Amino acid sequence: MLTTVPDDARTGPPNSVVPVPLSCWSEPTFRESAKTNVAAEFPGVVKQLSQSYDKWWASIGTRFKDYVRIGLGHKSDNPALLTCHDWHTNNGPVPWNQNHIRSGLKANGFWAVSVTRSGKYRITLRTRPPGIDHPLAAATAKLVIGKTTREQAVAADATSVSFTVELKAGDSRLQTTLTPKTGKPRGAYFVQVEAL
Repeated sequence: MLTTVPDDARTGPPNSVVPVPLSCWSEPTFRESAKTNVAAEFPGVVKQLSQSYDKWWASIGTRFKDYVRIGLGHKSDNPALLTCHDWHTNNGPVPWNQNHIRSGLKANGFWAVSVTRSGKYRITLRTRPPGIDHPLAAATAKLVIGKTTREQAVAADATSVSFTVELKAGDSRLQTTLTPKTGKPRGAYFVQVEAL
């Protein structure tokens, strides 16, 4: 639905798409203006927006199976924090809210990542964000990234476990597994990846 634009915001010719100042988008103003369908008054704008949308949709339509990868090792975002909300699964459960995390939902998935530079990385597994100590409740921890697999024992009172690995630049999958002495394994809900 197109909405009316205040006269003082119009800067282009009739039936053109014009920039709208942020002041025009206040919640009450936007809510009120959204009640009026003005598409019939501006067929040129409707046509232009529809064509732009169709062009955009066609440009991304061939990439629906591609992953949106999380960059690792970039100087502007180092360390990177991965959360379970970004897991890719085979339609398995994903702990997408704090109740799932507090209850220890037994789930796992992988992150689609892109290592931005080759080198040494420290990868730290946690069940809570950095700065919040909470037991891992695991006997072993496993890390798989690309062709690199590491596994180690976890101390009974550990709140995190770290792996130091050499990684090559490029696209990859990163997956973790925390396995308790008894019961089902799960992934680490939070993983911090730091280029060293």
